Amino acid sequence: MMLQGTGRGAGRRPRGCTRKGSSARPCSNERGASLIAVMAMISVVLLIGVALFTMSTSESDLVEWSIDGAEAFYLAEGGVERFLTTADELAQRTPPIYPEDGSVENQILGSGEYDVVWTKTGSPDPWFTRYEIVSTGDVDGVLRQVRATVRMEPFSQYLFFVEDENWWYPLWFTSSDSLDGRVHTNGYLRIGGDPWFGKKVTAANEPMIEWPFSPNYPTFEEGYELGVAEIGLPSHSSIAAGLQALAGEDGVSFPGLPGRGYLATYEVELGRNGILGYVSYRSYEYDGSGSRWSSSNYDWSDWADIDLSVLTNGVVWFEDRVQVEGTLDGELTIGCADDMYIMDDVVYADATPEGGPHAGCNDLMGLISSEDVFIADTAANDNDCVIHGAIMALGSYLRVQNLLFGGRRGDLIVHGSIAVHKARRVSYFEYLGWLLAGYAKRYHYDGRLASFPPPGFPQTGSYYVSEWAEETVTGS
Repeated sequence: MMLQGTGRGAGRRPRGCTRKGSSARPCSNERGASLIAVMAMISVVLLIGVALFTMSTSESDLVEWSIDGAEAFYLAEGGVERFLTTADELAQRTPPIYPEDGSVENQILGSGEYDVVWTKTGSPDPWFTRYEIVSTGDVDGVLRQVRATVRMEPFSQYLFFVEDENWWYPLWFTSSDSLDGRVHTNGYLRIGGDPWFGKKVTAANEPMIEWPFSPNYPTFEEGYELGVAEIGLPSHSSIAAGLQALAGEDGVSFPGLPGRGYLATYEVELGRNGILGYVSYRSYEYDGSGSRWSSSNYDWSDWADIDLSVLTNGVVWFEDRVQVEGTLDGELTIGCADDMYIMDDVVYADATPEGGPHAGCNDLMGLISSEDVFIADTAANDNDCVIHGAIMALGSYLRVQNLLFGGRRGDLIVHGSIAVHKARRVSYFEYLGWLLAGYAKRYHYDGRLASFPPPGFPQTGSYYVSEWAEETVTGS
């Protein structure tokens, strides 16, 4: 028989090591493997944490960059607005001031700053002030830049503009009326029947006044707004002085007829005898004998012709009454210090009478009277009258000669714009809003007039942004 050892630990397994399947701790090599696995898991978690931290930091930087970029963009836009505000204020002075080339730099606003550079640009329409604006916003080195073209608003931006209320002959829009451009009146908006308006209508006074003896269902395709700020026409003396100056420089200016007289008149015909590109004229003046009130004492002169291509600025000015008709091929503004009479259609060569100018048409007509513009009581105007161009009556009205005695005369078709000191009826209507005498209004806006008015056409004194774009700037 063998004797078992009696020393300490005799016959024992090494500590920490158990048989397979035992509930005691595993042996040391298994414990080391577990430690390595734990360390690997910790490393993975740390790597994930570092990655998340890096991502969050990047996203934070990206958010901050986006916020700075948005603020820089608003600063760039603010620079353009600053120019507009300053230019408007200068234009309202007497005499008006039009800024030359210039700039402002490092203008601090909010958390950043902006720079603005403006350039007065040359153009084929030197009578129309225009600027190119480059404005840059900077927030913590993030740059945004916008470029804008700024123009002064012409009155030809309106299809129909009325400066003052006419209480004796209030303006009514009736069922026979259709106007597809902007309409503004400094008076009340009066509705009788079912007129149609294609663009927004604004009026300085409120409320809207409706004809009480008929149902009224006007259509405002782009809505209407009452109680807006009034807009004033320039004085006829200042416009006359401006047009006279332009005509005297690179146009043609006709002084008062010798002897003048109550019936003194210039007759103007565009494209006379089918010869386009010319404006022809002759005078009807007092011969110096007998009464100035008798037509027997007046004589017609011979016709004279002007080649429109030699009129650098396209302005012709007359000190006396003017009668106009014909077909225009080119750009021309006719102004006069007296009444103007539309004797027959005044239309563009590149157009159809009722349909208006064709696409790409480069004909532009301005008709400006320091007094009234009449649709003359002629045989030619008894059945419709068509006018292409921008009309302005600074003294008072666009009106129909002998309105009450001519019966219904069809449609007054205008492709262009109308601006008058005071509105006067071009028709009379019965209680249902239908036409009794005069013309139904068929007014259509020529969209070219918003950016390119006729030569020398008056401006409102306020600027607007006609073109706008963001540009890429180095360092952004």
